[in-house]
Amino acid sequence: HDAEDLIDPDALRWINFYAQNHDMVQIPVLALPTPLREISHGVYCDEFAEYHTRDMPVRPLLGGFVPSCGVGTGYRRDALEKLAITESNRIFAPDALTEDYENGLKLHRLGCWQAFVPPVQSDAGEFVATRELFPQTWTSALRQRTRWITGIALQGWQRNGWKGTPGEVYWLWRDRKGLI
Repeated sequence: HDAEDLIDPDALRWINFYAQNHDMVQIPVLALPTPLREISHGVYCDEFAEYHTRDMPVRPLLGGFVPSCGVGTGYRRDALEKLAITESNRIFAPDALTEDYENGLKLHRLGCWQAFVPPVQSDAGEFVATRELFPQTWTSALRQRTRWITGIALQGWQRNGWKGTPGEVYWLWRDRKGLI
């Protein structure tokens, strides 16, 4: 998690539950509420919410990998050790713009089981998710989106290519189409 994230009280319970059978667990990431006039934030978090409620749960079912979002991600120790061995003990590549996303792909290619926890409601009626403030201005949203597209589409293409199972290649295309 990042320092400014709000961690759901039930998040670790769900991560621990899924970690019994999975090497990497990603819980949903949802935006903190902001006023309606914050248009950039609204568009940004709508897209992210759609991604986390529709696309992410389907990825493993179609043979794809679960990318880490950088926050709300839990790793089993043995999965991190596998990653460390293959990456010269550099689990989070310092030269990667989207090292969290890339780790999801690398763990998938190492045969690690991944899970995305579907949105579930807690006893309080809220969805179990990491909450965070998304970019609230056009400039900050553009900067963040540019980093993601550059990291996932261009640098990811350069570093990881287009190889893999048909399901993996399909999701690489889906993730990289933002470049177009």
